[in-house]
Amino acid sequence: MAKKQKRKGPSGISYVGKKIETEVREFSSDLFFKKAKANNNAGLTYISFNSDGKLIQEFQGRKFNSLADDDAAITASELVNSGVLTINPTTSRLKTIPTLGAMYAFMPEPFSAYDFTIVNTNATNPLRLARGDTDTTMLGDIDVRPGTSATFRLLNIALDDMQCIRLNSDISSADITSVVAGTNLTGGATSGAATINLADASTSVKGAASFSSDNFAASSGAITIKDGGVDLTAEVTGVLPSANLDADTAHLSTTQTFTGAKTFDETISGSIDGNAATATNLTASTSTAVGLGTIELGHATDTTIARSAAGKVTIESAPIQTTQMSMTHHHFFMNSSSTTVDFFFPYNNLNESSSASQYYTRTIAPYAGKIVKVIIRPVTAIGTACKLQFHKIADTTANFGTATEEVTNINLNTAETSVSTAFSSATFDAGDVVGVSLIKSASATSNIQAVIVWEYTV
Repeated sequence: MAKKQKRKGPSGISYVGKKIETEVREFSSDLFFKKAKANNNAGLTYISFNSDGKLIQEFQGRKFNSLADDDAAITASELVNSGVLTINPTTSRLKTIPTLGAMYAFMPEPFSAYDFTIVNTNATNPLRLARGDTDTTMLGDIDVRPGTSATFRLLNIALDDMQCIRLNSDISSADITSVVAGTNLTGGATSGAATINLADASTSVKGAASFSSDNFAASSGAITIKDGGVDLTAEVTGVLPSANLDADTAHLSTTQTFTGAKTFDETISGSIDGNAATATNLTASTSTAVGLGTIELGHATDTTIARSAAGKVTIESAPIQTTQMSMTHHHFFMNSSSTTVDFFFPYNNLNESSSASQYYTRTIAPYAGKIVKVIIRPVTAIGTACKLQFHKIADTTANFGTATEEVTNINLNTAETSVSTAFSSATFDAGDVVGVSLIKSASATSNIQAVIVWEYTV
């Protein structure tokens, strides 16, 4: 192994990687120190004066070490043992320098200093250097921008004060195409103008931009849009915010009052509330009805017309009949104990009949219609399973015969009690002969009171 080379100084000996002690003396001329021979990666990293007034210089190999890609603080060991620290931040990072207490072991003397360099190898993400504690003062810019390096000096000012000073600048690279010497330009003449040629501005590059005098006004560096400088018809697209619309514009969700006649070419969906005096041309299509729901005549507390069911309209909840309702009354005595004989309801007669051909036990339907319901009140209980039967014959047929159109069961086993029942579909056509009969399920005889409710489509 090669032996370290010695070099003599004015008063002392210097070794690479060792301390150099030199007495500070006054000379009639400038004091010169011969530079110590060092390896290519060696550099001055420590300068101080000891208590005897001697200048102490340390030379140390400038090692390159990588910092972790995180926000963890830089340790004193990382800083001192490296000198040059590299980092490739995958996102914006914040690192703190070692505290005064951590660095004091390496800078014990007042005004001693330590230099270090940080290299940001990432082309996109910045690195920011912050102080480690309140005893450290940051001076100058502490940002290390993407793709740049920065050199810092830690200076021990006092026992409770350390300063971090940036030694190199951080100026973005730029192209200066032309400079004419002028006032406030160093290294040139004292008059004239400085000219910097800028590229045209784009969406991604800042540069020179021009503004049309028809649309914009420029004054003292401020750009404003002139009154009438934007053509709303030709130059504005998209949807304007509702807040920018005037009172005469229909809003999507605001209570508004419209005056004057309005014409709609397309279908209006949803509910329309208002106090219109008249409504015209409310015409349904072949497939869609005009649905008005509830119609209030006058005031809500006045007359209200509403739809209650299919084909049913009410006024104040009372139905408006779109068909003709009629009632027939029947009174007769069932004087037989038979539980199989049909007792036909008589019309305008007190006598029932088991014959299907008696003229007074049938009627002619003046219109098409149906039997809505039948109400029966027996004087005596006549059974729990009585049968009520509907009969119908058309023209040229003489008698009801034994055939029935429809049969429904009815419980008439409680004396002097009205019982209502209905057929499921007791319909007939105009001119049909119709009738109703009853078969008891008990042998008792009884007087019968009955009402048949008819509905005619007039």
